Amino acid sequence: EHDFEVDPTNPWHAVGGLNTCFLTRDAIRKKNTWKRGCPIVFETSPSSLLYGFFRFYSGLFPHAATAVSVRFGDLSLQKASFQNSSKLWRLCIEDPFETCESHICHDLGCHIDEAGQKRISTLLREACGALKELMECPSVDGDFVPEFMRLVIADEKKQSSAPKKRGKGKNGARKAKQQNDRAKNKGVADKQANEAKKAKNSRERNGNVQKMKNTQKKSNEKFQGVDDTPDTNGEGGRRNRKRNNRRKRSDQNGEQKKKEPNANAR
Repeated sequence: EHDFEVDPTNPWHAVGGLNTCFLTRDAIRKKNTWKRGCPIVFETSPSSLLYGFFRFYSGLFPHAATAVSVRFGDLSLQKASFQNSSKLWRLCIEDPFETCESHICHDLGCHIDEAGQKRISTLLREACGALKELMECPSVDGDFVPEFMRLVIADEKKQSSAPKKRGKGKNGARKAKQQNDRAKNKGVADKQANEAKKAKNSRERNGNVQKMKNTQKKSNEKFQGVDDTPDTNGEGGRRNRKRNNRRKRSDQNGEQKKKEPNANAR
């Protein structure tokens, strides 16, 4: 029992309708809500513990199937508890507050990408190798943590002072890939434009040839369709017959007039 009360209007006490408040240290001490167990005493030196940490997580920890759990402190938590976020190729770390048994389990390793996981593994192995060399060095006493931290700080200063190489790393690779994609897309677009231009020219050429063929065909039909034989059945035939009849009558009248004077002379 404690005197702490949740205030729904306080943004620190509730997020999305969920109770996110914590007991204060004074309330815990006053009511003795949580009892601290007997402290565990280790005979191992801090230096050995530090080396054991890097050695365990650099090569012994089965990160492909097991999740890191500060709550359990062993290898009992499997990655199957984080079905929506866990990946076989990276570390899976259980949030000590939003555990796998809570309403929403939180994997702290969900922000690690493939390049980040490779970087973490490399640094763990390098730290393990550096600590092992310090442990085997006769000039270093039993507590080699200060010497190790000095080496780490010196390495960080060296990396920060070194000039950055342009065009390398993740950003450089992304830019190079984008340039290659743009060049590839441009080549494909130019090829498609050339093919479309060739197809258009071919259509125009075929259209001109067909047009010339149609013109020649019409011209041939015009000249071949003329018939010199008189049309005796249609309207033209009737006009021709009337004209011929008039000519015959005219010729007959002319011959008769020539005969009449000869007859009177007799």
